[in-house]
Amino acid sequence: MRKIFLTFADTRLQRSLKRIARQAEAMGCYDAIITATEHDFDQDFRTRFADKLQPKVRGFGYWAWKPQIILQTFEKMGDGDLLQYSDVGCWLNPAGRKRLHEYFERIASEPNGVLAFKVKNTFEDPLLDGFSLPEYQWTKGDLFDYFGVREKKDITHTEQIGAGIIFFRKCETSLALLHEWLQVFEDDFTLVDDSPSRSPNFAGFKEHRHDQSIFGILCKKYDVHTLSAFEYWYPSATDITRPDWRKLATYPVWAKRDNDMGFWLNLTTYTSRLSNRLRALLN
Repeated sequence: MRKIFLTFADTRLQRSLKRIARQAEAMGCYDAIITATEHDFDQDFRTRFADKLQPKVRGFGYWAWKPQIILQTFEKMGDGDLLQYSDVGCWLNPAGRKRLHEYFERIASEPNGVLAFKVKNTFEDPLLDGFSLPEYQWTKGDLFDYFGVREKKDITHTEQIGAGIIFFRKCETSLALLHEWLQVFEDDFTLVDDSPSRSPNFAGFKEHRHDQSIFGILCKKYDVHTLSAFEYWYPSATDITRPDWRKLATYPVWAKRDNDMGFWLNLTTYTSRLSNRLRALLN
């Protein structure tokens, strides 16, 4: 039973890919470390989504690549092998190695082969009690209708499940979930992007969460076991909008969003965004 680490970034983020690869090596528990880029997509996927897999498109194609690159990695895995997917902006903490082994032990025995994270206060810390990310606030109405779950409050009014850190065991059920995840992108891309929902959003809707909205609904459909998202992002007691990494000293994955494009690419990106905003104001 092999343990595989997988991350992805387009080639603008080579610095982050190298950094997280070094951190994965330092963890000392993976049999393989895969840092994938857009050059690793199979040709069929690259052709079908050529207009979406672009730096100018949010999430390099609204994160359509995520189920694809995980499925491609599954093709190289044996049945029962274990996979950790983490976004490239994450940091890996060697002092959390014990907890990481517990994650792998858990996913090895999960009947559906998926282990994910959502907001829940398992730390018994009153600071965390006010946090809530209900699905209906972060998922457009069209996606609920696609899955036929608009009337199912156990899906719409429960916490959204994160898609940035996920553990898998290769089995029929995890494969089925991944194929369903990718199929939404294939069927109707407006279910994923930032276009307005054709059907009504729930009252209180804030913003669509793209690939994560799909993944969360599927996790609830497949009854995926979840751990607390506060294991990878813990709020500061003095400013709950900022993290306190000291609280996670013994946890293995930190959702730092450390996406390093280097000075010149960062400057170019900032200048481009500023120019677009100015154009929007002047038009």
